[in-house]
Amino acid sequence: MTSYLQDLWTYVQSINPQPDAPKRWNTINGGESHGFWGRVDSSVDWCEPNYVVTHYVAEFFNSLSSTPMIIWSILGMYYLYRFTTNEIKFHWCFLSLAIVGVGSTAFHGTLRFHAQLLDELPMLVTSFSCLYALLEMKTPPEKRANFFLLFSLVCICSVIEVTRYPFFFLKSVTFVNFPLKKYFKKLIFSYVILKLWYIFLFSYAIVVATVTLYTLVNLGDLSKKLFIAACLCYYGGWTLWILDQIYCEKVQPYHFHSFWHLGAGYGTYCWILGLVSMRQDFLKKQHKIELSNFLLPYLMCKPFNEEKERREEKKRMETIYSKKVQNASFIRYHCAFFLCLFLFLFVLVVFSTLRGTAQSTQNKNTKIN
Repeated sequence: MTSYLQDLWTYVQSINPQPDAPKRWNTINGGESHGFWGRVDSSVDWCEPNYVVTHYVAEFFNSLSSTPMIIWSILGMYYLYRFTTNEIKFHWCFLSLAIVGVGSTAFHGTLRFHAQLLDELPMLVTSFSCLYALLEMKTPPEKRANFFLLFSLVCICSVIEVTRYPFFFLKSVTFVNFPLKKYFKKLIFSYVILKLWYIFLFSYAIVVATVTLYTLVNLGDLSKKLFIAACLCYYGGWTLWILDQIYCEKVQPYHFHSFWHLGAGYGTYCWILGLVSMRQDFLKKQHKIELSNFLLPYLMCKPFNEEKERREEKKRMETIYSKKVQNASFIRYHCAFFLCLFLFLFVLVVFSTLRGTAQSTQNKNTKIN
């Protein structure tokens, strides 16, 4: 079987040879081609020169800017558990974001291919986690998780990842013996021939756009503010990422890719908070934004007590009814007052007119006599 796969690999290489190596910015801006972690074998090498600050970190500033994702995610899970909700789907969103931070730190610190997998694969996991939380937004709290939807999203994510990294999976299949290998080989073969490596970016963009458009419907004031902040941070960082890619030689000293990490991490954090806020709006729980000692926003939610909520709702309805009664009484009394005033003025005008007419008639009679 191994020889068969080797023959397949040789045939694939003859049809579609290996693409050119990625452009190494460190050859332009100085820096070593490899350091403590060995030769750079990732599919991309970013604008920051390699192993300049220290021999143990390939891209120092890009690695350093990835660590806040981990800290924000851990604090987000803590605040979520303590002040807001215990629903596992939102905790999983923060956990997947923390994994992205770990992978990004490892990738930019080593520029090795396996670290690149740890960086890019959790990105789709985070996106699909937010999509799952969004699709399950209006489910009752007592309902169990939708395993069919979860399984479907996992399958879609797996297909995207296999088509994104065919050479990695082709190498892995040689060590696995199960009947579905032929389907993996067909999938990998179609990838190499049809050049479907754009499917990763396209699928990621579709998921992000779907989540963005879906969340713009029926937003509360608080969740709307969080989503606006998330979009500003995320797409602002994305703009810097594009500038860093296009004008690397000019903007390299400013480390725009590092700001992309900060914007994407903080924007995703606010996005998850926006999803949690939408969930609290659906459950009719009062909540507000608080600022922690680390200057990190979190949601403060009142503890859920069904009996207490029922009493508060009854009290709120009674207050509304009493206000309506007071308003009705106010209008009724004022209408009666103005009606009486109008009748009084009308009688006064009629009386004055009749009196004036009588006096004028009397004066005429006096002149005639």
